[in-house]
Amino acid sequence: MPETTQRHARPAAGHMVAVAWLVLGVCVSQAALDRTRYIGLDEVRPDMVGYCLTVYRGQTVEKFGLRVLSVVPNWEPGRDAILVV
Repeated sequence: MPETTQRHARPAAGHMVAVAWLVLGVCVSQAALDRTRYIGLDEVRPDMVGYCLTVYRGQTVEKFGLRVLSVVPNWEPGRDAILVV
């Protein structure tokens, strides 16, 4: 694999892990969410698209897109996961 590909692959994997942990946290607190504003885990389907907002450095909020690959029930005991890319 060329060196440039390896440099870019690691940040993408890190983003995916960060989003997965974020989604796990959201799923745990899903009962407290306003169902008129947020969709439930049972409504999430592969190929849905969305976006996340994050801060990489400083205080500038940056937006990046994502696509749902899969919903994994019981990723950990009592926790589901949404895999995105």
